[in-house]
Amino acid sequence: MDLDTDWIDDFNNEEKQYNPFYPKEVTNVRIVFLYINEKNELVYSKKFIYPVKNEIISNDKLMHLLKKNIVYNNRSFYPTYLFRYNMDIRPENINRFIHEPQRFTFFKQVNYMREIPWEKTIDFFQPLNRLYIFMKNRSPIQRGSTKKIYISKKSRKKTRRKYI
Repeated sequence: MDLDTDWIDDFNNEEKQYNPFYPKEVTNVRIVFLYINEKNELVYSKKFIYPVKNEIISNDKLMHLLKKNIVYNNRSFYPTYLFRYNMDIRPENINRFIHEPQRFTFFKQVNYMREIPWEKTIDFFQPLNRLYIFMKNRSPIQRGSTKKIYISKKSRKKTRRKYI
């Protein structure tokens, strides 16, 4: 009996050192807001870690994040692009990734009107999972720039019936 349990304990102890290389559920993601002005210049970036439940960021939570971060320096911004970087490589593909990294794509554009799913990630690569949100400056509304259309009687052309 002792021999069997020793063997199992040895196996478990040896296996513990490889735990960081097994895929696990994504628990948090680094979100990066990038604020861009009218000249397409990066003005400011804001980074923070956001907890993820059930491997998704729901639409409601994403909208709340966007509304919360829509104003910077008393100027209003709107989201133009959202990119998800999800390092979802499997352990058996790591060697291939090292030799041919161009075959793997972890960067994907996502829609802010939908929930954002996250695939399981090797524990070692968990800190690489990110959501990039590009916020563009809203141009101020120019008053009086609307073109007025005048309708006059001369511009109406009606066919008249000619009586004989």
